[in-house]
Amino acid sequence: PVKKSHLFMQRASWEDVLVRDEGETPAIFCRRCRRDQDGGTVEEASFMIVHYSGDCPDTTIESRSFGWLPSLGHRKKIEFESADFNKHWNVRSEDAKAAYDRIDQSTIEFLLGEKLQPTIELIDGVLLVKFDSREDSEEDREASLRWVEGFSRAVPDDLMQKMSLF
Repeated sequence: PVKKSHLFMQRASWEDVLVRDEGETPAIFCRRCRRDQDGGTVEEASFMIVHYSGDCPDTTIESRSFGWLPSLGHRKKIEFESADFNKHWNVRSEDAKAAYDRIDQSTIEFLLGEKLQPTIELIDGVLLVKFDSREDSEEDREASLRWVEGFSRAVPDDLMQKMSLF
């Protein structure tokens, strides 16, 4: 599923990889760096890749702090009743109903209330989260993992199980 992602930096090097392959929630946390020919960093980001039980049509949730991804032709822009949410988040999905199911009021409140505003992609049973941070500290990694746990608790239980990554 990660190969299909529009969010994951495909042509970048793996750095600082943490893997959890035990329990119900296998996950990978990593930094990806794309460098120029002189070895200077062009782009870098942290990614959380989590397999979860459930099925969701391909959906992307982008924060304005990230900047917009290019148009994803087969994913349609989804508007929500919350004007504040629509102002701060852009949702694209292959299936509007599935997006409305996953992004209910508790999910909206979580996303609007959090300091971290990563970009999220749900694709073939994988939750992929991109954190655009130049920082690479233990505190930043822990905050990212906690954010993913909080997101999993905000999405309705029947669509995504609660994750415990610690």
